[in-house]
Amino acid sequence: MSAAITYLIVVLIGAGLIRSLRLLTWPATLVATLMALLLLWAGGWSWLTAPLVFLISSSVWTRWPGASRERDRTRRASQVIANGLPGMVFAAIAVVLSDPRFGVAVAASFAAAAADTWATEWGGSFGGRPLSLRTFRTVPAGQSGAISLVGTLATVAGAAFVAVLCAATGMILWKYALWVALAGTAGSLLDSLAGAWVQGLWRSPNGELLETPPAGKKSQLLRGLRWVDNDIVNLIATTSGGLIALWPLGL
Repeated sequence: MSAAITYLIVVLIGAGLIRSLRLLTWPATLVATLMALLLLWAGGWSWLTAPLVFLISSSVWTRWPGASRERDRTRRASQVIANGLPGMVFAAIAVVLSDPRFGVAVAASFAAAAADTWATEWGGSFGGRPLSLRTFRTVPAGQSGAISLVGTLATVAGAAFVAVLCAATGMILWKYALWVALAGTAGSLLDSLAGAWVQGLWRSPNGELLETPPAGKKSQLLRGLRWVDNDIVNLIATTSGGLIALWPLGL
């Protein structure tokens, strides 16, 4: 059996398991399957470490007791793209240039995604009321553009967790693990800054603050840009994490 067929069979089985656990919607599962095949082509089995660690760990924290904020915990295709697209671009560059060093950028982009998700979940469950990076006032837990002590610790922990496991599986060299953790942390912090200054925040007719305007209802844009939602902010974070990780490689 050729390596390509083996890759396809294993990825399809994994996709079926992920969907059966309702970690991703069907469209998101399809996108994730294509991403996994690209990563396998670019670097082999070890390159699946970063996205798998991100997906599994973030799903655990999203479902952790106490994380009771009302939302759909099954990730959509747009969320998968926001968290995974930069890594896919870096993987494609690695294939085109035959340069496996771009795996460091792939790892860092997913480290940023994990750092951001861990911060959101830990902060929302255990961190109390976070501080807005725009007004320096406390805001409700889970609101974008704010940080807390617990959330910041989670940011570092999430990025480091991805970096260590990527090094342990051979996706990256150990000498790059610290830099991947730092790049992932930086990407997550940029996410918070973007959430505070460019992400749209709306007020619904009943006075509720929303990060996505309700369909078919008039809402007032309080700050930010209309077209910048949480997915765009996450894309900023993952792209930034990957780009920062390229610096020590001299690329």
